[in-house]
Amino acid sequence: MKQLCYCLFFWVQMSVIQAQIPYQVITSDIDHYWEAYDSIVATHDYAQKVALMNRLYIDRGSAGLHAFMKARDYSDTLFVNHILKYPKFWQSIRGKTLSIKNQTPLIAASLKRLKKLYPALRPAIMYFTIGGLRSGGTTDKDMVLIGSEILVGDSQTVVSEFTDEWLKSIFEAKETPDIVYLNTHEYIHTQQKDGFVNVLSQAIKEGSCDFIAELVLQQPIKTVYTDYGDAHFEAVKAAFKQDMFSDRTHWWLYNGRSILN
Repeated sequence: MKQLCYCLFFWVQMSVIQAQIPYQVITSDIDHYWEAYDSIVATHDYAQKVALMNRLYIDRGSAGLHAFMKARDYSDTLFVNHILKYPKFWQSIRGKTLSIKNQTPLIAASLKRLKKLYPALRPAIMYFTIGGLRSGGTTDKDMVLIGSEILVGDSQTVVSEFTDEWLKSIFEAKETPDIVYLNTHEYIHTQQKDGFVNVLSQAIKEGSCDFIAELVLQQPIKTVYTDYGDAHFEAVKAAFKQDMFSDRTHWWLYNGRSILN
């Protein structure tokens, strides 16, 4: 009888664990960044600006911020220099970054549906950070790392201060981002195996995330690359056949204006 009780208790506990939504969304880095930003623009001493960036943003940063900085080689001086160089840009995206936290209930709902579709879903944590304008997002094991300054940008974002044409094109080509879709896509990446073989394998890896995200959100996704692919299907198909067994992912990911890599 005692053994039966233990078995029942174990079963109930495992059922509760399996029913839990295996996710966390961390947005504290965004608030810390803007606190640092306001203090930095209020002082004229460069060394003090760097010290403020460290004290108010980096030192208080999440594990995701530190992982993102390492992955993309971000530094305190890079962050400060971007504040000084692009004041109009930062003001144009400030409100949108701060509103990300309002999307967390919708992200939670999408992950509930993902968990229902895939009960073996492994836990992962989503970190919304402010990065160094080099990546809209990536993953690191069980972490989804988002560069919110790129994520929320669109054709209304002020890009006149940029000299990098690729960076300009990232924003000019974008519509208002679907944050729930993008983060569902990135979460699915945390369930995949690491490794790269060729353009074909990378296309399957990325395409499966979009396919599953559509199942989760119960509607077709709409992006610049899907619109372009639909309009130029035969040309894209021919070009892909030429590259599918090569390692020329740079052309497909970056000329295709991907930000999530």
